[in-house]
Amino acid sequence: MQPPWTSSSEEGEGFILKLKGVESRVLLTASAFRACEAAQKTVMDNTDKVRVMIVEDEVIPALSLEHHLKRQGFEVCDLMGSGEDALKRIESEQPDLVLMDVYLGKGLSGIESARIIQSRFRVPIIYMTGYADEKTVREMEETEPLGYFIKPVHLEELEQLIRKVFYAP
Repeated sequence: MQPPWTSSSEEGEGFILKLKGVESRVLLTASAFRACEAAQKTVMDNTDKVRVMIVEDEVIPALSLEHHLKRQGFEVCDLMGSGEDALKRIESEQPDLVLMDVYLGKGLSGIESARIIQSRFRVPIIYMTGYADEKTVREMEETEPLGYFIKPVHLEELEQLIRKVFYAP
């Protein structure tokens, strides 16, 4: 069975998801693309659950993400409403991946939190944002995330990106 995604090098770093006949391009920085390829070389056993920490200040989107990811076989180790809370819990929770909202209300932004998480713990980040302006995109890309999604997040595309990174096709 062929995976629902294909690598794409002619348009730059990234890949194209093909879900239900609809193609959707997911952009990655060059280093994130290489990280995806490297992660595939260390294939996780399908019985291992990817541990995901969700950092989202809005309750309904956070619960929706949690519900969907659990239904797809991922382990949601924690839901955090702020960057500060995520930083307090990340060492004890040891997630494999952090889904990070860019704007978290008061306190640290998602981008600031991601910088700290990556420098201290080397945990990969996928951003979720309602803002795709040039400044926000540039700031996200500077942190070398695995990727980012514009809200509302298409859950199937998020799931496919996680599977591409953590499981061999």
